[in-house]
Amino acid sequence: MAIEARNRPIRDWFTRVRTGQTQLPRFQRREAWSYGEVESLLESVLQDFPVGSALTLDIGDAPPFISKPISGVPTPTERVTEHLLDGQQRITALWRSLKDNYPDRKYFLKRSSEGNPSWEVESISRAVRNGQRYPLWADDPKEQHSRNYIPLNILDPDDDSGVRNWCEAVDAERELEIEIMGLKTQIGSFNFPFIGLGVTTPAHVAIEVFIKLNTNQEELTKFDIVVAQFEDKTGKSLHDYEEDINSSIPTVKQYMPAGELALRI
Repeated sequence: MAIEARNRPIRDWFTRVRTGQTQLPRFQRREAWSYGEVESLLESVLQDFPVGSALTLDIGDAPPFISKPISGVPTPTERVTEHLLDGQQRITALWRSLKDNYPDRKYFLKRSSEGNPSWEVESISRAVRNGQRYPLWADDPKEQHSRNYIPLNILDPDDDSGVRNWCEAVDAERELEIEIMGLKTQIGSFNFPFIGLGVTTPAHVAIEVFIKLNTNQEELTKFDIVVAQFEDKTGKSLHDYEEDINSSIPTVKQYMPAGELALRI
């Protein structure tokens, strides 16, 4: 079993995630981070602090697990070549905050009043009423600027024109545009390293490494571990069973978690 430590900047992670080359194994747990954890991660990136490493499994012609895209990512356009075993929450947080596709949250940068970093991350709650997302100012560049906010999504490494368009819309000074472009470059080039398990790694070994080396802030629950072991032994998704039970018997939650019932069945 080959194991290799590698470096990869955020812009390259985004390319692989967007195209579908990097996906999740089906047994991976769901998106779990709070908006406070997302803000903390983004501030670490802005301060160039280490944010840990990811764990991947190289995929050959016969994937050992069924794949699923990372939350918020469009339909894959290329063949999956690696599964993300650890790092899902961090990659998801970076992707969704920089793409502004959280349904109920939008992330901004705001000049810090004192100390470092010079920019801090803030987020606001969003809600849809009558087909519009409120507050309305959150999508208006001039209103954002008047509140000293810069929308995080213009720093998306995939977006070549976001900074320029926003600065033109608010008639920003050249110095501010240069500073924002610097922030975008910093985020895109930020190194999020990973440990890669080679393509010859047996499926059961990958499961064991996933369980033992998972280093997310949101630790694996016993159910998360059982989901992974269940997939390894049966080739079936316990999450799918759970969703089927919740759909067909909505009242089951009053008595026990659907996942527990799925295990008993």
